[in-house]
Amino acid sequence: MTLGLFGSGIVGILLALLLQGTVFSPNGRLHGKLVAMEKNIWLQNPWRCGFVVFGFNAVLFAFVLAIVWGSIVTSATSGMLIPLFLYAPIAVAVSILGWLWIGRIRRHSFADRSKVALTGSSFYWLLTAVAWLRLQTLKPSFPGEDMFMAAIGFVFLLMITFVAAFLCTLLLGWPRRM
Repeated sequence: MTLGLFGSGIVGILLALLLQGTVFSPNGRLHGKLVAMEKNIWLQNPWRCGFVVFGFNAVLFAFVLAIVWGSIVTSATSGMLIPLFLYAPIAVAVSILGWLWIGRIRRHSFADRSKVALTGSSFYWLLTAVAWLRLQTLKPSFPGEDMFMAAIGFVFLLMITFVAAFLCTLLLGWPRRM
């Protein structure tokens, strides 16, 4: 299962890299929307732009949680199992393309890019801190409970949120050549 999720994340990153050229090219369908969004007041101020990214991250995370919960409920009630590797690459690709899109909307100075990156990625940095604290304070709920699988789950959550936070910070804060 670990290799399946890792492989699906790699597929999602490759999908985002392949779609990047078609989405952001001047002949692409979304280029006109990208140019029109440059004038949006929410994206001109670096703090507001960071809060837009924060909201984007929170909504996307909630959407993925809803899909996972729906998959669990569907498999429990009907016996039909929807594998995680079917929608994990899409979630990764949407995240990366969204961060690249918001990062390309305005050409901020280094300080402003840093504000956008740290404010926007703080959702995943907070989730990383919560996962770390929960892993450190993990205790059995009854005597003799095996905590190995719970610890493995928190380690996976820690890895996923750390990589998401790092990528969001990097893609929003790193200067790009246009």
